[in-house]
Amino acid sequence: MAETAAFSKSASSTIGKVGKLLSLIAGRRRFALFLLFALFVGALAESLGLSLVLPLLNSLMGVGQGAQGQFADLVTGVLDLLPKGAQIEGLLVLFAIAFLIKGILLVVNRGLTALFAHRLRQDWATKLLRHYLHADYAYLDQMPQGALIQNVLNETQIGGKVMTNMVDFINKLILSVLLFGVLLAVHWQATLIIGAVTFAVLALIRRGLNGYSLRFGKIRIRLSRQIAEVATESLHSMRQIKLFDAYAQRHEVFHDRLRRFAEAAAIFQAVSEIPKQMTELSVIIMVAGALIWVQQVAGGDVQSVAVLLGFFILVAQRLVSNVTYLTSRRMVIGSALPSLHLIYQLLKDAPNRENLDEGLTFDGLETDLVCQDVTFSYADGREVFDGFDLTIEKGRTTALIGPSGAGKSTLVDILTGFRRPQRGSITLNGHQIGDYSLASLRGRIGYLTQEPEIFDDTAMENIRLGQPGATDEDCMAAARLAHADEFISQLPQGYLTQVGDRGKALSVGQRQRLALARVIVRKPDIFIFDEPTSALDHESERLVQDSVRALVGEATVIMIAHRLSTIEHADAIYRVGRKVEKIALADVDDQ
Repeated sequence: MAETAAFSKSASSTIGKVGKLLSLIAGRRRFALFLLFALFVGALAESLGLSLVLPLLNSLMGVGQGAQGQFADLVTGVLDLLPKGAQIEGLLVLFAIAFLIKGILLVVNRGLTALFAHRLRQDWATKLLRHYLHADYAYLDQMPQGALIQNVLNETQIGGKVMTNMVDFINKLILSVLLFGVLLAVHWQATLIIGAVTFAVLALIRRGLNGYSLRFGKIRIRLSRQIAEVATESLHSMRQIKLFDAYAQRHEVFHDRLRRFAEAAAIFQAVSEIPKQMTELSVIIMVAGALIWVQQVAGGDVQSVAVLLGFFILVAQRLVSNVTYLTSRRMVIGSALPSLHLIYQLLKDAPNRENLDEGLTFDGLETDLVCQDVTFSYADGREVFDGFDLTIEKGRTTALIGPSGAGKSTLVDILTGFRRPQRGSITLNGHQIGDYSLASLRGRIGYLTQEPEIFDDTAMENIRLGQPGATDEDCMAAARLAHADEFISQLPQGYLTQVGDRGKALSVGQRQRLALARVIVRKPDIFIFDEPTSALDHESERLVQDSVRALVGEATVIMIAHRLSTIEHADAIYRVGRKVEKIALADVDDQ
């Protein structure tokens, strides 16, 4: 009963893995079937070519078919098709044609296999990136950035590589089955003995290494994530590392992760070589045993079966070589299966995906934005708001102040739909904010952060990102309102200048004004400025403030700031904490 249960569990596990694999290649199944057919034809050509070696050697050495069993009938049938007196030449031509077809198909199959793997990686990486971009913000906020990058780039690459290994595995498996059939036709007794010995050796190897590949795969994923996280964290915090002379600490942590990965990988490579060496040793022992049996036990002359024995050794060596490859490749595939499982789980179980289009369409702000009894706590239990009330008047400027960590940015996240309060209501135009679709709500909001993200593209396309349908004239008009036109026009190629990764070709103030132009071109009903001048020099701060003041009366403005100069023209000022209270300008401390 225990053995039956174990077998049932193993079969169920295998079926589950096949189901996951079919799900992962769902969009490329026709490609996979065509590739499988091409592999079969190539393996068939190679096995037929090898099978012609025996009659060719017999013909060259003038040896009869002898004890070649059923294979003799097949050979005789082939020879009868060839012209009399030209059988050797005919066999050579057939041999050449078979291996020419095999060679052409091998080249084609290599290309098809690589294309298949890269197409799958393309599908997976694109879907994962889309998954993360559309995932709930609270989920992303808990995920280390290094892990996200590892999943999208490295794990999909490993997954594509394991698919290449699987295709090679299937190719060798098909060829092994066909070669085994050839050997059975030549001498089925010897073939069954070789098969039994090989199977026993492989069973021992599998038992000894059972589970090792999967364990290594899980270790590889864990260490790879740690390496990616340390690298990402270090590169993003480069200024702090330099300022605090933290080079040694960062080097040591990164070096330790790489060392542990290298040691685990080296041990795996050494262990994966065991099947090959043991199988090759078994072939040598079997060949030696066959020679001893012919000469000592059967009392025969080795020379009388030299051609048959040579052919048998040639094909058997090729077969065992393929079986050895299958065994070692199975370990490699097993070590990468956790990556495929991870990809499958990430694609299948997208947590808390944002539904951008569900809900009413928000066409613009027609009333005040009113918050009543709003309470919010993070998943770890940290309470930020405890039933606050707030009114943001339409067409006016509302300033939010408070110490760092008071919840100002959290409040903005609630207003923009990144987070949802546990209690209370936020209404606009007579509807709860949650009744509107996120896409339409965010489409009417222009949000400028303290450190805006500038993309590795032209100045024009960075502005147009705010409104993909905007014309060049719209983008340039927005740049003029943001006081960005003056420096963009002086760039080497003007608006068509590449601003570099994260806008490294621009100063801090220029990046902020470029981002402001991106917000203005959106023509939103609500502007949210999250400490837009805190990191700017005096001149850049003045230019940004001038642009912000120009928007007063044109839209509703929410200003988060510490500096008194930033909020002195606000129509209403609120101090944010667990409760939100309205205060006068005179009560504001300049920070």
